[in-house]
Amino acid sequence: MLSSVCWAGGNKDKSTGQPKQQQQAAQQAQPAPPPSPFFTGDGGKDKSIAILAPTTTGLAENQGYLPSLVQGEFVSNFTGFSAISVLDRVRLDEQYTELFTGYYDENAAAVTDLGHLAPTDYIMGGSITRTQTGYAMQIQITKSADKMTVASHSGTFSFTELDNLTGIRRASLDLLEKMGVTPTERTRTELSGAAEAGHVSAQTNLAQGITAQKQGTVVEALSRFIQSTNYDPSLAEAASRLNILTANVKSGNIGANVRNELEWRDQWIARLKELEEFYTNYMKEIPPYYLVYNDDIRQGAIDLDKRTVALHGVFISTYPNTAYFETINRVVETVRQGLEATGKADDWKLVWPQMTFSSQSSNRDYGYLQPVEFHSPFQDYVNAWWVTVDLVNSNGKVIARQTESLLYGWEWIWALRENQRNRSLVDRIGGTLRGVHSRRDIVFPAVDPGADSLTETLSIRISSINGVPAGQAAEQSKISILPSKEFLASIRKTLQPQYLIEYSVGTNAGREPERFRALSGGGGGFSTTGQNAGPRHILSFRESDGSGYIDRGERRYIVFPSGVRTIKSDQEYETWRPLTVYIGANVSVTGDGAFGKFYNSNGRKAGRYVRTRNNGWTYQPFTAF
Repeated sequence: MLSSVCWAGGNKDKSTGQPKQQQQAAQQAQPAPPPSPFFTGDGGKDKSIAILAPTTTGLAENQGYLPSLVQGEFVSNFTGFSAISVLDRVRLDEQYTELFTGYYDENAAAVTDLGHLAPTDYIMGGSITRTQTGYAMQIQITKSADKMTVASHSGTFSFTELDNLTGIRRASLDLLEKMGVTPTERTRTELSGAAEAGHVSAQTNLAQGITAQKQGTVVEALSRFIQSTNYDPSLAEAASRLNILTANVKSGNIGANVRNELEWRDQWIARLKELEEFYTNYMKEIPPYYLVYNDDIRQGAIDLDKRTVALHGVFISTYPNTAYFETINRVVETVRQGLEATGKADDWKLVWPQMTFSSQSSNRDYGYLQPVEFHSPFQDYVNAWWVTVDLVNSNGKVIARQTESLLYGWEWIWALRENQRNRSLVDRIGGTLRGVHSRRDIVFPAVDPGADSLTETLSIRISSINGVPAGQAAEQSKISILPSKEFLASIRKTLQPQYLIEYSVGTNAGREPERFRALSGGGGGFSTTGQNAGPRHILSFRESDGSGYIDRGERRYIVFPSGVRTIKSDQEYETWRPLTVYIGANVSVTGDGAFGKFYNSNGRKAGRYVRTRNNGWTYQPFTAF
């Protein structure tokens, strides 16, 4: 049984079947391989090793993935910085699973002493113990044949040195040298310091995915493997595990080995509940965002009476990290395809995920959501940041300041189909989660043109977000503040426009309000195509006199920028449709509309006002950091 399994680096071909002279001649004809940049000499090419996950003591409950993380980094370092043949970790897991299936007698040597299997020349194992200041690690490499220790490493490292893999990399360098590998200076430099952030994130997500898969939580495993490949597409193990798990889920055969169809359905319900619960928790946090600004400052109109000059050409934008949404979309679609592959979804009443609304009544915006459980991740969430932008001269003096609102969050874009049982209904089934991208042009309308103010060189600075210093807000809410040139040169290339929705906030006097627009890729960048353009415009606002109004229509979000001073809120123009209003403090709201009454009674506070189904209103302050 065991001999039929192909162990990587294990069974070496001792003979090619050719006469010795022919083999030697063939070898002499082969060109010499180029020298490795990571080691001198043969790098241990005739050796093979199986690297096991270390045992652990004292880990916190949420650190169950650390043994797989340590194992994965050792595998990565031995594979990348030497010619030693490292046993494939996926195959190693399969072998251990087979050994403990119960097929073998419990007294068989294969079970009682795994080292006697001798799949490789060497086996690495050890332990990690959590201490008050970090971790203590003991690692040994033994010969498979006689259990003699050929290399060992003992050391301690801090919590940070595990988080950035420094401790594991130092241990790898020490053990490689003790195994006879001669590292180059490049290898010494790389393994003496911290790993790159992308590599650390990829390894961490891979380890968390492996742990989740062993615990039977398929949704989390899929998510972690996807995120791992996003951080490091070259991490072959993550890609392999993702492909295998995706194929298994899409097949729909989760219950193929159960005794009856009821058990099959129960297992699918459990999986759908797992997904809904996982992503309900996953989406409680704000996704990573980029706050982008430019400093292409240009001169505008001069006010001769006030002796000021207007400066414009500046904008600020929000962009979400679309990998966050790609992960959700890929997992949801994978599970949905697997459910449909059973051919039983309709019979089981598990048409998932689905929202149904009437196509002929005013109830179309509410409908009813049909999650398996009450909690469901398929909810829109949009909020706003109030961003303060400073205009700074070459002496470091702030000569002008503007505060504007930017949206962030997400929406579900549902795929529509006619309801099969009731033709007056429309089903929203499946769909795509998209992050909100918004932009606001900044104008400094009255800048003192004096020599002490308007110096030859001017710059832009983001000074605060929701009244909190920008650096503090960025650190606490995963916001990366970048100039537009840096964003365009690097980060923007990784964004996936199919996961973005654009909202433009504000209008010019006499113009139609800016409308909801979707983004799609084009010409190597982003272009507004008009796709999904519709009546959900963002704002009714006249910049000429600083007045705004809430009117009828299917608008879902209204953002009143800081320039709004008065708002008209009339009952006859307000409907019961879902609506969220973002507004600053101390705005004069007149009229007999429900919003105005609530805003005034709430002390005219800045924040997020949400209309409920019975035309009531609720209030939330802007996000606190």
